Amino acid sequence: MTASRIARLLAPRSIALVGGAWADAVANASRAIGYTGEIWRVHPKRPSTSDTRYFRSIDDLPGSPDATFVAAPNTEVPNIAAALVQREAGGFVCFAAGFSETGTERGQHLTRDLEEKAGTLPFFGPNCYGLINFFDGAALWPDQVVGARRDRGVALICQSGTIALNLLFNQRSLPIGYVLTVGNQTRLAVEDMIDLLADDDRVTAFGLYVEGVKDSARFARAVEKARSVHKPIAMVKAGRTEAAARTAHSHTGALAGADAVFDSFCRQAGVARCDSLATLC
Repeated sequence: MTASRIARLLAPRSIALVGGAWADAVANASRAIGYTGEIWRVHPKRPSTSDTRYFRSIDDLPGSPDATFVAAPNTEVPNIAAALVQREAGGFVCFAAGFSETGTERGQHLTRDLEEKAGTLPFFGPNCYGLINFFDGAALWPDQVVGARRDRGVALICQSGTIALNLLFNQRSLPIGYVLTVGNQTRLAVEDMIDLLADDDRVTAFGLYVEGVKDSARFARAVEKARSVHKPIAMVKAGRTEAAARTAHSHTGALAGADAVFDSFCRQAGVARCDSLATLC
């Protein structure tokens, strides 16, 4: 997994949309944000029309997609990932749920299969809503796109797609540059995105909604890197109560962890821990 591949995923010049109605919604979001690159639709059965050509598989695409939105049944996702590896794609969003967040052996097996067949390919998810890039005009997002193109702004990184959507609808004068959802954080985690985007001069600050931290040491290093380049971090972390911790675990499989320890880390690292989304904004 390289920074150049993740850059392709975040700012694609070609997008493949795998699936039906949810992929239709992503196509609409791409139009709403003014995406100017190639959009290739993939569906095994839909007939092509005068407006839209459908390819039957990733293998049939005319090129290597920089970014792919995969809205296929979860059992099909590992093989789609393998096909993207063969096409030397940039990366993908795994919209499907039913992986490790279920806490079941079947879900764990699917996750292991996905990790193996994806190789080193970067991907968001599984169980993830996608991304919006207001800087470069790209949206792998199966819902409304609310906001304007920006030259500079904050990066919002969330585990929850619903929370990310709510933040888009905030009524404050908050300039949003990126909205990234990471879901189960199986491959790309919050700390990966902080580390990468700390080098993006257009990003002025980070807003986080997290249910659990995948790699605490790497997270601490990423936070320090952001602080060293004067990009502050504000965060809402779920799991302050026992009930909230149970909810976080059932949603993305995240373990909320010892809250007092995390609170101490935030104070030491200079992270502004917020009690509400309104405060975060």
